[in-house]
Amino acid sequence: MEYVQTHVSGNTYWQTSGSTLQPVSGYANTTISGVSTANSFNALSDASLKENVMTISGALESVGQLRGVQYNFISDASAVAHRGVIAQELEEVYPEMVGTVPGSEKKSVAYMELIGVLIEAVKELSGKVSTLETEVAALKSA
Repeated sequence: MEYVQTHVSGNTYWQTSGSTLQPVSGYANTTISGVSTANSFNALSDASLKENVMTISGALESVGQLRGVQYNFISDASAVAHRGVIAQELEEVYPEMVGTVPGSEKKSVAYMELIGVLIEAVKELSGKVSTLETEVAALKSA
């Protein structure tokens, strides 16, 4: 079997099994610089692994404080456009979604953590739209 060694905070060992790359044992933390492509990225989200589960409140207000941006990386000569957030700005609203790259002062964003907030913000907004539609319909029929 072939082993690939990556240096993150210590060593993370991966093994190939056919065309699949898997951590040798347990969970592994890996940093990839550049583009990582796959048919799918999955994160463990099973209810049996969670506790203290509660619906996110105030999501619409929090999302209103965020700024979605389009940018390109300075180091990317192709100047490909990306979309996302600025880590330092997100950190002001959701500090737990921002990390610092080990051995660097560069910030990283846990983009998957934003999904639940965005879902609840859309639901809040949808509720407001429904209320307004009902009010408009009542005014039109009066």
